Amino acid sequence: MRVVELWAALASTPDLPAHQRVDDTHPLDLYAILDAGGEKGLMLVTAEEPPELPKYDTISLSRNRRADGLWVLLIRLSRPELEGPFGHLCQDLVESSRGIRPGPGHARFLLSRLARWRRLMETSRKGLSDEELRGLMGEVLFLSRIAMERWGTMGSVSAWNGPLGAPQDFELPGGLVEVKAVRPGRNSVSVSSLEQLDGGSSPLTLVLVTLSSGREDDIDSFEVRGLIGSIRSCLEAEPAALSEFESRLAAAGYLDEADYATTWFSFQGFRFFDVQGAFPRLVPTSVPVGVLSARYEIDIRAMGATEITSVLVEESDGRP
Repeated sequence: MRVVELWAALASTPDLPAHQRVDDTHPLDLYAILDAGGEKGLMLVTAEEPPELPKYDTISLSRNRRADGLWVLLIRLSRPELEGPFGHLCQDLVESSRGIRPGPGHARFLLSRLARWRRLMETSRKGLSDEELRGLMGEVLFLSRIAMERWGTMGSVSAWNGPLGAPQDFELPGGLVEVKAVRPGRNSVSVSSLEQLDGGSSPLTLVLVTLSSGREDDIDSFEVRGLIGSIRSCLEAEPAALSEFESRLAAAGYLDEADYATTWFSFQGFRFFDVQGAFPRLVPTSVPVGVLSARYEIDIRAMGATEITSVLVEESDGRP
């Protein structure tokens, strides 16, 4: 059973607080919990003392030692309106720790994984800005319409490292991909760092995703939550892949409950560029000594000679 299903089952018990182990086969002693006031959470029971706990706005963390000498790490939701993403968070902690080895560091692992969700836990219901949301949708469209078709679900989702702070958005088998969402008629694209278009010895492809404002009666338009929901449905049969997808959405700051000003976009197509040779860019080795960072704009028209028909990365069998 998923964590949200365990919470629902616990809600029907006559006496609260209550808890239930998430999975008898799970290597960690993890429990879904429901406090006396109905607050939902996740509990780890461990022999090792958990490390110092960070503080977040939307969840509360606590630790205490039981009479039997074991330690308890409690993760509770502080803002009931975020119950949906909190359920995804807890499920991610469960799935990501399934392969953990016996021994120390279990609480530290969960706290480290929890840090992926930091941006979501510090966000408000306003969610992402229009430009941030547009950029995220560009990455999600590349993931769902190109990467997952060619490299499989788990391999593609695991390769989506942009939300986790990597210089490029995707690290696929045999090459890197940077995705930029642009509006129709836009003549330039923004580059946020010297490292973003530096693939080193790996092939690097820049993918431009043209997105305009959409509307419900437009066949080429998609609703943001609908697109995310369709990918979730596709990944339901692979809990580990779904867990990775949710953690990356969270790291990007995506919130289902957010009140986005624009929820519909119209997809106008992909364009691919080989980022090497004549491609106009700044990288650490091409700037004067002493230049530590840079943000700049590239004229899309100057990239024309490097346009290609597909992504410059090797095919794989889709396995992670």
